[in-house]
Amino acid sequence: MRIPSSSSILISGINPVSLAFASILSTCGVKVLVVDEWKPVAFGIAEITLDNYSFELLQHIGFELETNMKPKINAADFVKQSLKVLATNLCSVIWDTQVSSKPKASSQIYRLKHENEIFEHQSQYFYTTHDLLSNQTQSILNFRNIFALAWRLIGVLNNNLDQKILESYPKEVDLLKEQFDIFNSSKKQFHKVIQQLFSSKKRELNLVDSKISLHLSQHRNIEAGDLLPDLNFYDEQLQTESSLYKWCNYRHFSVFMFGYLTPSHLFTIAKWLQLNYAVQLFYLPPSERNQPVFDTFQILTGERKTLIIRPDRYIGLISDSIDIDIIDNYLKSIIMMKAKDPLQPKESKGLDN
Repeated sequence: MRIPSSSSILISGINPVSLAFASILSTCGVKVLVVDEWKPVAFGIAEITLDNYSFELLQHIGFELETNMKPKINAADFVKQSLKVLATNLCSVIWDTQVSSKPKASSQIYRLKHENEIFEHQSQYFYTTHDLLSNQTQSILNFRNIFALAWRLIGVLNNNLDQKILESYPKEVDLLKEQFDIFNSSKKQFHKVIQQLFSSKKRELNLVDSKISLHLSQHRNIEAGDLLPDLNFYDEQLQTESSLYKWCNYRHFSVFMFGYLTPSHLFTIAKWLQLNYAVQLFYLPPSERNQPVFDTFQILTGERKTLIIRPDRYIGLISDSIDIDIIDNYLKSIIMMKAKDPLQPKESKGLDN
């Protein structure tokens, strides 16, 4: 098989996690090359255990996973689907290929050995299966990690995020692993008692202590760093039932605004966001049918709230106001999102209600 001359991301090592990682990236337009030094082999596992979070996100990016498969999915079928996704997106998976040397200094040239022949391959980023597996046996944790890493790389490669956003990823890996270990410890009952005494957190893995989680709300029943709850609501504009997850897209950050805004105020914020940042904007005014959403986020009559949702559905920002300066500071200073180039063609972003 011909080895392509370049890629955005080179991955060494083929297993379900690395293939899922490559599939996520390729679905979002990233050019990926996956190699393995061995000839095609079975992976030695019959099933992959996933939690609802990873299961639903994989469905979101295009994997055909039946709900009755949860929490275990067939490993061979998953690998087959991954290879199909990569082929559809013109990304190569090549066996019997070894990374024989890595770039020196500022070079991006890797030397790949395939069938006793050396090929030069240029790539901006390089990951091994060791980099992607924080736990050799826990697929739930490993899939969480690749979702947290992939959106950062997609943003950097699309020139929407500064490369420094990658620096916050290792801390999030540690946070998730620490919580996962506690939840699954042989001393589970002891830790459960400690959690009840000193924390109101649920058993859901969270990123509350991440450097890119900013909580500016007096309420803490839901915090920045928690997973967004998939609340149902009634879309007054479309006259249909919907849910918050339908507002989320792995290719973008999403800005949610709750509470009443005058049409002129809404237009000003929407226009400013559209001109400055590559994000999606959604607005939910108060209504009797949507009161449960406002109750969940503890938004009282006359109050407003802003949420910024990461591509992986974690809440990045919660603020008890709708304020352009707060939104701008979070996107520019915390997420390190780059302002749009005024010379680039404008993208139309969603604005509901």
